Amino acid sequence: MTKPYAPTFALQSDNGLVYAPADKANLFADSLESSFQPNQEILDIDHETMVNDNVQEALTQAPTTRPFTTKKKEVIKIIRKLKTRKSPGPDGTENIVLKHLPNEAIIVLLNIINAIFKLSYFPQCWKLAKVINIPKPNKDQKMPQNYRPISLLNSLGKVTEKVILNKLQTIMIENSLLINEQFGFRGKHSTTHQLVRVTQYVTDNFNKNRSTGAVFLDIEKAFDRVWHTGLIHKLIEYKIPDSLILLLNSYLSNRTFFVQVEDKKSTSRPIKAGVPQGSILGPYLFSIFMNDIPKHQDTNIALYADDTVVYASSTKPRQSIIYVQRHMELLQDWFTKWKIKVNVTKCESIVFF
Repeated sequence: MTKPYAPTFALQSDNGLVYAPADKANLFADSLESSFQPNQEILDIDHETMVNDNVQEALTQAPTTRPFTTKKKEVIKIIRKLKTRKSPGPDGTENIVLKHLPNEAIIVLLNIINAIFKLSYFPQCWKLAKVINIPKPNKDQKMPQNYRPISLLNSLGKVTEKVILNKLQTIMIENSLLINEQFGFRGKHSTTHQLVRVTQYVTDNFNKNRSTGAVFLDIEKAFDRVWHTGLIHKLIEYKIPDSLILLLNSYLSNRTFFVQVEDKKSTSRPIKAGVPQGSILGPYLFSIFMNDIPKHQDTNIALYADDTVVYASSTKPRQSIIYVQRHMELLQDWFTKWKIKVNVTKCESIVFF
């Protein structure tokens, strides 16, 4: 009773205003479904054919590596670190319930997770997301695109994701596969560290009477439009164990979502691209997808997830711009190959001199 009244707005559709919660839910779902699609307008047919053939061949082969396993103490540690205030997923199971599971139930969950690794199969019931929409501040709330979707996944699925993430991170770290320029979703790395790194470079060169040119790139719907086949191809190239690749392919494929407005739900919709929003594993998979971004000998690059900066220095401002431009030409070809679209209107360039 003490909370301020929060009015609900009608939504603008192609056929006029929508008032009913069920109609709003389906309108939101229509908007999101169009987002969870690969960028089809960006094509490199020869490269796409090569990637599809390579992935198809790999996925049809029986795994040659032994499946991973986990232990009860790892599962217990993950459950203990779950945040109790997190909203539940479609099954309604809250994290506090998992924290009070008896030993017998933990063993059952452990057996399920080990079976998932053995079969390289992620359960379909854990690939359904419940989406609620939060209005963006200072935006017209009649427009569906002015709402921020929040995806809620089942807690048991997220526990399993964490186990998978632990195995994947161990492989990437032990083999030094992640590039040093990527600071997103890595331990002891933050946006502040990356900002200090770039600022220090600019300052040091400024003190040497050198100019620095930089381009700040914005990737359009970066997480929502990751090309699944391209991601699996990159995992193969990094020589991730094939049993884990099969499991990650199962994890990404056939995912669905529905939108809930008040007590009404939209119809279930497919997710054909992107890393799962609201997941534990998804952000790390995105870092792997961006990991082979091309570098240039005359420039530097800084990344925090999808936020990308290309910068270079020279005694002449014009020369630093030329260096950056050469790197941008490399990036353009790479973006085309991997179906990545840059939002030109949100990109910025600057010269420090």
